[in-house]
Amino acid sequence: FQGSVGEGHGLENVSRLLDREIQGREIQLVIKGWIRDENFKKKLTSIATAIGREDGLHFIPFGPYKDLPSVTRACHIGIGIHSLNTDLHTTLAKASNKLYEYAALGLPIIVYDSLHYREHLKKYEWVFFASDDLLSLQKCIAAIIGDYDRLSRSAHASFLEEFNFESKFQPVVDFLMLKK
Repeated sequence: FQGSVGEGHGLENVSRLLDREIQGREIQLVIKGWIRDENFKKKLTSIATAIGREDGLHFIPFGPYKDLPSVTRACHIGIGIHSLNTDLHTTLAKASNKLYEYAALGLPIIVYDSLHYREHLKKYEWVFFASDDLLSLQKCIAAIIGDYDRLSRSAHASFLEEFNFESKFQPVVDFLMLKK
């Protein structure tokens, strides 16, 4: 997970999965960003400690944006869950770029199952829709692990073909150059 860290991202339930093997894989949770409330960090750490997997929870502090790709590249699944039920939260309006940053690096993503995401992202096989309950998250992770290489290539291809700056603005640049 990258971004501003706090309640409502479903991270509590993701951290509860740390003691489970899914498709024969041990789960690690890497959280990179600004932690708004130290009590929330303590809460996540307590969950991991209670299930004996504090070694599976990693906090990387907020830092320069240029350092983010190297952290994200070391991960396998992006998390775009925000379960607070407002338009601002269910669309990740203040941080929707994280979804495309994950795709750029070939990470399939898990997003909160909302009408907004279904409308805009359902055509992408590398996007998985979950509620923030354990079973839903576990099913998404299992599906991703089961077909990871193909989903990773597909996410990266979508970024190259559709979600990068050049693919969207090159037609505008071409049009403006013709007007000279």
